[in-house]
Parts: sequence; C-alpha cells; structure tokens
Amino acid sequence: MPSRLVLVHGLAGSHRWWRPLLPWLGDYDVRYVDPRDALDLAGDEILVGHSLGGLRAAQYASEQDVRKLVLVAPAGLPGPRPFGLLGSTTPGFYPRVALDALRWGPFALLRGGFDAWRTRLDPAGIRVPTLIVWGERDRLVPARLATDWHKAIPGSRLELIAGARHVPMVERPSAFAEVLLDFLRDEPGVRVVDGVRADRQLDEPPTP
Repeated sequence: MPSRLVLVHGLAGSHRWWRPLLPWLGDYDVRYVDPRDALDLAGDEILVGHSLGGLRAAQYASEQDVRKLVLVAPAGLPGPRPFGLLGSTTPGFYPRVALDALRWGPFALLRGGFDAWRTRLDPAGIRVPTLIVWGERDRLVPARLATDWHKAIPGSRLELIAGARHVPMVERPSAFAEVLLDFLRDEPGVRVVDGVRADRQLDEPPTP
C-alpha cells in the first residue's frame, strides 16, 4: 500500500498549487486538505503544508503523531510581510493566485491572514522527522526565517530552492521534488528523483 501524502495549501490557494509535483508523486497516495478545514490524520501519514497550510501542519504535528512533516515557507514566526502579492511568485502564476483568491472571498482571506499574523507557535514542540523548504527569493515570508525554524525543530533538515520565491513547488517543481523525495526516502545527502540518483538538476518531469 503506498504511503499517503497529505498536502495542505496556503492562504488564497487551492489544491491546484500542488499539481506541478504530480509527475513525481506516482508512488504515493496523495490527499489534499484546505487549511480552513480540520486535519484528521492517521499516525503513519506524511504531512506537507505550505505557508498558512505550513502553520496548520506545524500546529498539528506539535500535538499529534505524523510519520513525517514537510514545511514549505510556513507562516507562524514573527517577520515582516511588506510586499503582499507583488514579487511573491512568478508573474505567470498571478492569474492562478487571483482566481483562487476570488474563490476564497474577502472575508475568508482577511480571517486567514489575521490568523496567520496573530498565531505564534513554538516549533521546538515538533518531534517528528521534519523537512523545511524555502524559496531563497521569498519576499512574502522572508527566507531568513528558514534558519529560525531549522534551529527550533530538533533534527530538522533545511533546503533552500535556488531561484524560487514563495511557491517553490510551482516555480521550481523539479528542484522541489528532488529534495522532497530525497527526504521521504530517507537518503540524506543523496539526490534522488523518482527513485533515480541524479548528478545534476532535473529540468523536466520523468518520462511515464
């Protein structure tokens, strides 16, 4: 039976934000969760959260059992967010962000943003194997916060995605998949994509 990945998107997002990763996730049972919904996981599931979804995932993992945890530019630690949408991702992804934001509606966006701003979490309470992934050019949730998360979570692993901004699974999906699958397959320091060791950055999805 394949391992289950529970993917929690961020504020103003949708499950579509994870689609660029699907070519690499054929060996996993993928489930999508909205950050506004309660998480209800079995203890052997792998929890992956982005931005506000990362905060929700971190909160859950600090209180409940999960097999592994992946935090992608999570909210929840103090830090300025002065730019909003501008510069937060690649221009080609803005239409998707705008469409999903409309689907959320203004009230849900304000409430989600306020929750992310006011919620503070002690990451030291997380005791499961944890991967922290950040786009090195993230201006919405500054990449300098990645070090704070890394230091706070015992035994965590930190990966910065070169050239990526706030949505690295969209902006650099092959690089994101590389570090994710490396972590999931328990081969630290070995570059693995879809079960194949790689000596260079992969730019295209694997051939089915």
